[in-house]
Amino acid sequence: MGALLGSIWMPAASAKSCYCETGTSPSSEAPLFWIGCKLWLAGQNGCGSKKIVANGYDYLGSGDSFDSEIAIGYVGHWGSSSEMVDYVNSSVYPLMSRTDSSVIVDNTACLAMSDPEKILAAMSQWAPTFKPGQTLAIRGNQTVSVGEWSILPGFGSMDFPAVVSSTSGTVQYPKCEGFRDNNCFAAAQAGKDAVCENNDGSLTALSCCSVLVPGQGRQRATYVRNELWETETNCGKLGQFLAGHFVADLSSL
Repeated sequence: MGALLGSIWMPAASAKSCYCETGTSPSSEAPLFWIGCKLWLAGQNGCGSKKIVANGYDYLGSGDSFDSEIAIGYVGHWGSSSEMVDYVNSSVYPLMSRTDSSVIVDNTACLAMSDPEKILAAMSQWAPTFKPGQTLAIRGNQTVSVGEWSILPGFGSMDFPAVVSSTSGTVQYPKCEGFRDNNCFAAAQAGKDAVCENNDGSLTALSCCSVLVPGQGRQRATYVRNELWETETNCGKLGQFLAGHFVADLSSL
């Protein structure tokens, strides 16, 4: 999880309590949420304990003991950054107020960072009340996501995250090189925008849109549409297949 955003993702403590919360609705998808949590926990390092719980778990009333860091994953459905602020206010902030633990929240669902500035504004209210040494980092996706299935081949660029941390006064965005000209999830992300950071530190909005590329195999003489993360000026343009991936070509069309 942390590799994608590099140094902006908080380093793991020597021992941490690892939880993964499953969504509760719809109940028919509960087995999928549970599998997703198993995958998320399998990817966590340095956990002194691992536990799958339902969203809304009463951490303070559970009788659990907590390490110096608590990592909380979430697999299920989500609606907005406002919902994330409400979640922190109801579950995470009380937990930090009653313990000395730092907390990482990794929401793998959709739209938790749809408006990261809203979470950043809330963080400016939470952070001054933390105990010395306590930190909070929240990671979520800016658009509709594929959740933990992003570990599958070809799905890695379909979750477009951002991070808000008490140790940084700005929203931390992923590098554009991991997304531009790479696949997006057309069925759910078409026309959706997300922000990434260029190597010079500037920010760019990429959109999930169609790019025409030369066909492969029997379709070699034709052009086919591929859904990629592109700047809006590239959407609908003719692209090339270079070095194993698609590259939009502004000089075409």
